[in-house]
Amino acid sequence: MLNIRQQLHLVHDLLGKAPIAELSSRDKTAVARFCREVPTVFAEEYGVALREVDKKVGAWKIYKL
Repeated sequence: MLNIRQQLHLVHDLLGKAPIAELSSRDKTAVARFCREVPTVFAEEYGVALREVDKKVGAWKIYKL
């Protein structure tokens, strides 16, 4: 997650310094790749978080019995 957070800040800084039309082709490619990867990474992290919650809820149910 930290890597994605760092990338998000880099993209934010990059887009803050110049309009997208003025970015180099290398920077445009990097932004496009990042934009394609972000939803997948967040969905994966969300799934990990849900599994952790399920484990804790399941453990609580067992403990309560």
